[in-house]
Amino acid sequence: MATTFPDTKTTVKKVKLTDAEAKRLQQLSRVEHLPEDVLLRRWVLEGLDRMRLERACALRDMPSRVSASKTPFTTAPCLPFGR
Repeated sequence: MATTFPDTKTTVKKVKLTDAEAKRLQQLSRVEHLPEDVLLRRWVLEGLDRMRLERACALRDMPSRVSASKTPFTTAPCLPFGR
């Protein structure tokens, strides 16, 4: 998971949750002993990493004009997430 360095500029994003979703987030926050914003940030960053990996796997599996020996992803296994 990516981390933010002290001198890195951050941007605020908003997420709208239903009352039920907000309650579940609050409960998870208490169980995990982490603030809600930390949980949300963790999940967003994990999702971004997962999407990046899935895209790299999809690109690896696409036929291309580059020979297989020159493709950097030929030996890396691509694991499906949540499937």
